[in-house]
Amino acid sequence: MLLTLIKNNAKLIIRNRISFMFMCVFPVILILILSSAFSSMLGKTVELGTFSVGYSIEEGSNLANYFSSFKKQFEANGMILKPMDQKDGVEALLNGEIVSYLTLSDDKYTLYNEEGIHIDAMIFESSFKGGMHLYDGFKTMMAYMVQNETSYADKIAERIKSFDDKQQTNLIKTERLEVDPVPKAQDYYGIVQIIFIIWFGVSSAVGLAEAERKNKISERIRLTNVKPITLFLGRFISNTAATCLQVGIAIGVSTALLKVNWGEQFLLSASVLLLEVIATSAFGTMLTVMIKSSTIINMFMYVGAFVFGFIGGSFQTYMYNFISEDIVRLSPLYYLNRTLIELSTKGSSNYLGTTLVMLLVITISSIAIALTSLYIRREA
Repeated sequence: MLLTLIKNNAKLIIRNRISFMFMCVFPVILILILSSAFSSMLGKTVELGTFSVGYSIEEGSNLANYFSSFKKQFEANGMILKPMDQKDGVEALLNGEIVSYLTLSDDKYTLYNEEGIHIDAMIFESSFKGGMHLYDGFKTMMAYMVQNETSYADKIAERIKSFDDKQQTNLIKTERLEVDPVPKAQDYYGIVQIIFIIWFGVSSAVGLAEAERKNKISERIRLTNVKPITLFLGRFISNTAATCLQVGIAIGVSTALLKVNWGEQFLLSASVLLLEVIATSAFGTMLTVMIKSSTIINMFMYVGAFVFGFIGGSFQTYMYNFISEDIVRLSPLYYLNRTLIELSTKGSSNYLGTTLVMLLVITISSIAIALTSLYIRREA
């Protein structure tokens, strides 16, 4: 009896061609749109190394007496400062020979950069601002001592000029931090949109329940005295199989057309996706048992999927999310997205265990609630 139910239910799901094709085509459309829109944000790798900065100091300025100390500190951190006049400096900047050009006097400094985002220029600007804050602090202290005829002013000035290498390195220091690799846009959205569309597998369960009611299949099944668990499994397994087929088609099309890279841990990622399909099928079947109105279930599904998708990284990336981390962690899609993206880029994820537990809890609790409800109705 169970095999007959599964076969008949699968036929009912496939006959709903609009719903079936929606699950296959919609994620591919979303991948195309979102990967094109956010291609400039993702997949960018920056190799940081030694770079040059041009500079000129106003003749006779007090800063010139101490600049050699700052220059050594910058060079110790891979920032080479080259003296040049303003005309040569601007030309070198436009030709890409230097990343910035700096003009200095005792009262102010001007930093010339090219338009756009340039990591090297941003690093130098941040470092130089820190150095100038340090210099301004020494200058203010010396001015106070001279004004108050303090004998230590000359000694402090000599001390600034004669910083040893260790002190110079400590005053201005750049560090390289290990960060997670950023996937390309088509890889990121090629993965998260598959995760996103699986939650719409609930619609297959809703369509199946609606077809059963329309054709009075449920009433005929009850006359055969079928056990509630058999009735549930007939819906659940057929819905799971149909969703797996739809997701498989979507993955195949997106991989072939857009070259989506799932990484070296594809089998592990596929296992997580399968467990997600099982969880959503169990959840969807449970909803059709508990709620008779297809409209209410569909509204609940679409609103829930888009809200959880929005805060969980299905549209805006979870790496650059502007929403509070406490709110983001309420979305099941956040854990799925982060797990599969990290598996594709790093080969491992600290969120894998949490994701598996979450999906198992959804599956087991949905099955338990649905079976309990079916048995209670049977007894009634």
